[in-house]
Amino acid sequence: AAQVGAVHRDASRQTTLNRLLDLLCQAATQGARVVLFPECTFTTFFPRHFFADEAELESFFEHGDVTTAKETRAIFDKARDLNVDICIGFAEATDEGDHYNACIYYHARSGSILSKYRKIHLPGDVDPFPEPDAVNQLEKRYFKPGNLGFKAFRVPGLTNSTPQDGEPIFGMMICNDRRWAEAWRCLGLRGVEVVLVGFNTPGFAPQMWGASPDVSPQDARAEAIFHHKLVMQAHSYTNACFSVSAARCGLDDGKYDLVGGSTIIGPDGKIMAESKTEDDEVIVADCDLSRCAAGKSRTFDFARHRRTEHYGILTSQTGVIEPPRLSSQISALNNDGVVLDDSQDQCLQSATGTTSTRQIRILLCNPNATPSMTHACLEMVKSTLTPDVTVTGFTAPKPAPSAIEGGFDDVMSAAAAARAIIPIAHQYDAFLVACYSNHGLIKVLREELSQPVVGIMEASLFAARTLGGRFGVIATSRRSKYTLEESVKHYGLDPFCIGVQSCNLGVLELESKPEKEVLSVMCKVGKKLADEGADVLTLGCAGMTNMKAAVEKALKTPPETKRPQTMAAAMQGPYVGVGPSNNDQEPAIEMTRTLTGKKRYSGPNVSPLEMLKALLPAAFLIMAVLWINASHIYGLFHHQGAYVHRAKVALADFDGNDFGEALRLAAASNNGTYGFPTFVNVDTTGSSPEQIRHDVFEGKYWAAIVAQPGATTRFNDAVNGTATQYDPSNVYTYYVLSARYYTLYASTILTSTITTTSVASSIFNTEFMAARLADGSFSNSTTALSALAIPARAVEAQAGSQDFADLDDKAFINTLGTVLPILMQFFFIMAWNGICNGMHLYAAYDLRTHILARLFWSTVWPIFTSLCTAGWTFAFRGSYHIDAKMFFAFWALTWVFSMIQFDVLDIITGFIPMAFVPFLFLTWVIFNVAASLGPEEILNHWYRISYFFPSLHWYRTFITIITQGGVNRLYYTLPVLAAWLVLVKLLSPLATRNRVRKAQEVYKWYNERHAIGGPH
Repeated sequence: AAQVGAVHRDASRQTTLNRLLDLLCQAATQGARVVLFPECTFTTFFPRHFFADEAELESFFEHGDVTTAKETRAIFDKARDLNVDICIGFAEATDEGDHYNACIYYHARSGSILSKYRKIHLPGDVDPFPEPDAVNQLEKRYFKPGNLGFKAFRVPGLTNSTPQDGEPIFGMMICNDRRWAEAWRCLGLRGVEVVLVGFNTPGFAPQMWGASPDVSPQDARAEAIFHHKLVMQAHSYTNACFSVSAARCGLDDGKYDLVGGSTIIGPDGKIMAESKTEDDEVIVADCDLSRCAAGKSRTFDFARHRRTEHYGILTSQTGVIEPPRLSSQISALNNDGVVLDDSQDQCLQSATGTTSTRQIRILLCNPNATPSMTHACLEMVKSTLTPDVTVTGFTAPKPAPSAIEGGFDDVMSAAAAARAIIPIAHQYDAFLVACYSNHGLIKVLREELSQPVVGIMEASLFAARTLGGRFGVIATSRRSKYTLEESVKHYGLDPFCIGVQSCNLGVLELESKPEKEVLSVMCKVGKKLADEGADVLTLGCAGMTNMKAAVEKALKTPPETKRPQTMAAAMQGPYVGVGPSNNDQEPAIEMTRTLTGKKRYSGPNVSPLEMLKALLPAAFLIMAVLWINASHIYGLFHHQGAYVHRAKVALADFDGNDFGEALRLAAASNNGTYGFPTFVNVDTTGSSPEQIRHDVFEGKYWAAIVAQPGATTRFNDAVNGTATQYDPSNVYTYYVLSARYYTLYASTILTSTITTTSVASSIFNTEFMAARLADGSFSNSTTALSALAIPARAVEAQAGSQDFADLDDKAFINTLGTVLPILMQFFFIMAWNGICNGMHLYAAYDLRTHILARLFWSTVWPIFTSLCTAGWTFAFRGSYHIDAKMFFAFWALTWVFSMIQFDVLDIITGFIPMAFVPFLFLTWVIFNVAASLGPEEILNHWYRISYFFPSLHWYRTFITIITQGGVNRLYYTLPVLAAWLVLVKLLSPLATRNRVRKAQEVYKWYNERHAIGGPH
């Protein structure tokens, strides 16, 4: 670990870089193979400062490729010269304009970045503290949360890896991430053996830590170092891994204190090495990775001991959801209609229904700075919450005004509230803006967030519109009257509004004036609106919330009056009714039954309970069937990269020299790792590149990479000046057969093959060509310089005669192309059954006639549907060449496939009750599509079930046809299709017999009762 001392704000980049180079050389001298540098290594820890100048802020970020940038490349060049890997943190500015707190692992041997991490747990605030001497932490202002997750990666060349253990597994975090157990466990579940953590941790910063300002700087520093070591040691132990932490420490600018405490910790949680100073310092330790095995196989054997069924709360919830409180004061909140008054010592922070497995989290946003109004709104909604809803109150911080009564207040409150809400918005599912207007905060949140945002005025106006014909609004001051009138017009409800009447009261006067006086004014205004014809009244300020019941009671009229009946608070909004109502749960329109001495209607005796008994099992069956099908199809490529290693890619070294060695080293770096196939070294004795191509074509290998014969010799001749020309494309050739499940092939086999050849070229540059460049042992000819500039360019070659990528509709063949033949058979069978039932044909003819008819149509109809499928496939093929033989072969294949599908569906509809046919049909379609989508040999073992379905054998035969003999598995695909065809042809008459028998029984029943017509 390379600990870096103080770096001042005005320190030059070159000075800091020289210090880093010295530390790297010291570490290399002490035998270090990997060196960790701190967070934001190249600059001072700038997030402690507030920058108004955008250009100055950008100067602290690294733009473009940090390994080649002018101001940073020296450290990577030195690492490559020393053959020492480095992990280094920096402030990253992407080409898209995003900013991240990032770090990379640079692999010196290959001269490439093996992995990048972006800090996920950003501490601190968006706005600086108001205290001028406070230590700020503005990472939330300057950085976006990381988007790369917690990835583990293997590092080649550090140890003598074995097939059993493989290369060492590393992971990275930055500073605050180390405090979160979830981050460590994500890496632990990937088998991490070494975790690298660069950090900048302030010592004395009471505002940032939320600590008492009376704590001494010495105690604060001791506590910060204690907490740092605590999390590093504890999590190293609980994940059975080594951890390395490197600090940026010292006194920046003479006043900003950063603690040291760089450590190297073993998998037993014990410190192996730690820094002694708070200046530039290197600590080194030998890490025997075999020490991780004991913890990973016993105490922390995750596979045996983890119980994921109980961990759902970790991913479904961010903020704290407490269990229900037991005190008498809180219990009173559970009684409907009970509201705590201000005399009770109670500050309600959030309101929730009964506990549920998945809470919907709503933030009630009060854009003014008066907490009591937030409290009143929360009390109002308490009794209306469903069990799965939690509403949390938010009060805007200063400089938000205490009340909002005009345009200036609107702007100030929206700005203050938005700046505080947006950083925490990801914790909530929806937002309710508790200001009775078309408030600017609504527009801001809708622009910035993806979650739903609703204002209480918008909600109450539309609710009032549903409760009565016309509504009126009780406003506070004269200023708010005009604002509310404009808002009503904005929502398009002006034609239904009787008017907006002001109480001539300020918002804060609703609380400061005597309640009796306020209610008297509000009731007077309410009665005026009611007399003008309002069916519903809305209270035009969130501060009026706790007065709703009193106003509603004062406005009740005798039952004999003819005012429209409306509902007061079915939706618990700030509106009241003016018609007769017994309670707040009265329906908007009361429906009654008129009873007389004579029964006017006689209908069936039905029971809702019996209906539910029948409906609930059906609903359960629907969900069960869809869950099974969705899980099967969605799981097809789930963690697919974990199974790619089952695919074999051939490495054929016909060169036998440097290019071949570089290829083997490149393949070894990722051989069989996640997302990479297993590379197999092929004995080239007596073989040739053409033979390797043929092996790929036959399906022996999924792909092959060939180092061409004499490649190194040609390169040496060109560099020495003895050759007049050099072709870099005659070095590496990779043979592919992309027709072999194209979508999966392109994303795994092809990309990993290209990556391997690219890495091979890089390894050749660093391992075998660097020496020539260093000592100048090369010709100055154009050919030599050209060879040195581009020694190798990998070339793709098709193992087949054509590139399957030229087939334009390739993505549809094993998706829509599988479904269409099944659908065409299903619709024909449903139409045929409907016609036969409607015309009583099943009862009119004998069984033999129906069996022969079934045999005829199950043979003839698929001829035409398969012709359509073949026609669509090849009509939209693009530039891919086909001949008549290929067309008729595919037509015949699809004809057999369609006949099988016809008879399978005929059997299903013949034996299965019609109510269950859709479930079975959907399952049959989904499982057939899944069978044709992926190569079962490199999918989860569950998908071996796909060998049962005819679509798999249909599509594999198609691959052989379209490639003119490639991946020839006809020795089992055609017999399986033939077996299917024989089986369903034998079973189909049984289904026909069952269908005819039932039809004749029903027809006989109708005839015995003189029924008109026949069975339907």
